[in-house]
Amino acid sequence: MPTIDPVFTPDEVDSLNAYQHSNAFHPFTCGGDRTDEKHLDGEGRLVATEQGFKCPFCEYRQDWCHQWMKDWSWKSKYRQFPDILRLEGKDATS
Repeated sequence: MPTIDPVFTPDEVDSLNAYQHSNAFHPFTCGGDRTDEKHLDGEGRLVATEQGFKCPFCEYRQDWCHQWMKDWSWKSKYRQFPDILRLEGKDATS
């Protein structure tokens, strides 16, 4: 079985999965153009792994993201929108 070279580091995986569940911005979702019940539940939100993003419901994979998403700097971008934070019951220091 061939090995797959890592796309993301463990810290990048942590940042990306936190981003995916933060509601800071729209998460990456399955690009497999599927509309079955499983994909519609949770919008087909992708899960980051060291081998790249994967859809938990099908074979769709994605091996890219923006640098600011994987280095935790998305959190500072998110803090620029205090109205969103207030809606979530958070403050800009969270």
